[in-house]
Amino acid sequence: MCHKSAHFWFQQSLILFGGICQGVVSNETWIFNTVSSQWTLLEISNLVEKPLGVTGHTATVVGHDMIVLFGYNPELGFVNKIQVFSLGKQLL
Repeated sequence: MCHKSAHFWFQQSLILFGGICQGVVSNETWIFNTVSSQWTLLEISNLVEKPLGVTGHTATVVGHDMIVLFGYNPELGFVNKIQVFSLGKQLL
């Protein structure tokens, strides 16, 4: 489990994005389905570029889009970027 990740509830799932995992800043999105008690790594295939790995950020869901706000990346420093990507049908 990562720490300093953004996590929130959406429908019947807990969603985690980014954070620090084993000393590395992650750009992964994990979904925990509370009904089946299963973790799934979200594959984001419809983006031009990969999500930027950040820690110390915040995130929310609007519709089926996840919005990740700001954060810190060890290569870039503090990030003022707003990232938006679709969670798709993986939450239905």
